[in-house]
Amino acid sequence: SEAISSEKKSKYDALEFVREIEKIYKDKLKIAGQQSVAVLKTIINTERNLELSGASVKMLLEHLALVLPRIAS
Repeated sequence: SEAISSEKKSKYDALEFVREIEKIYKDKLKIAGQQSVAVLKTIINTERNLELSGASVKMLLEHLALVLPRIAS
């Protein structure tokens, strides 16, 4: 997140990163029912918010890091 806050990475880079997270969760998420829907909904909402003008990229990525469950690699 420091690279984002110092603008070494662009908003586009952050959006691509979130899209990669979405792919990983779609492939590996094995949480039943509503929780998996909530996880994907959070990721999609983050993608949408990153596309907004004036969105705080660092804050959105930090929120995503805090709310996503760990998955085994």
